Amino acid sequence: MLIRSDRKKIPRLDTILSYDANMILAERRFKGEQRFSALEVCAQLCALHVRKRYRFDCHAFLLSFSTVTPIPPKILNGMGRFEGRLNGISQRAFSYDVKFQLEPMAAIQIKLNIGTSAYGKMFKKEKLRPYYQQLFASLCHCNVKRESIKDGS
Repeated sequence: MLIRSDRKKIPRLDTILSYDANMILAERRFKGEQRFSALEVCAQLCALHVRKRYRFDCHAFLLSFSTVTPIPPKILNGMGRFEGRLNGISQRAFSYDVKFQLEPMAAIQIKLNIGTSAYGKMFKKEKLRPYYQQLFASLCHCNVKRESIKDGS
């Protein structure tokens, strides 16, 4: 299945290293990319975590973000590590603290809010649910803590 975007190249996670009900840890190698790429990957990380928590039965999207520490205005190169920690839940929103580390830079702290909505005409369950299930499974490689997520997969 192919999900298309108007953007030429969207930065994506490379690997999910571990996750549980309240945390997700992943990596991505940057190759001469602009700093907005780190924010995009942080949003993907947390939205995937929310989708997994709800057995991929809802659409998840970035509501807002704020950086606690500024992202340096330079090109990103090297292996970046992303750790998202869930710190708040409401009926349809999730709050995360994300730490992004790319050596030799100091760790960057980002706060993200992820919203959810039911699938419908615009976000079709029959296309998006299997797409995100497959994406999540393809990114999981080692040290995965599966027992703590609701669906047990």
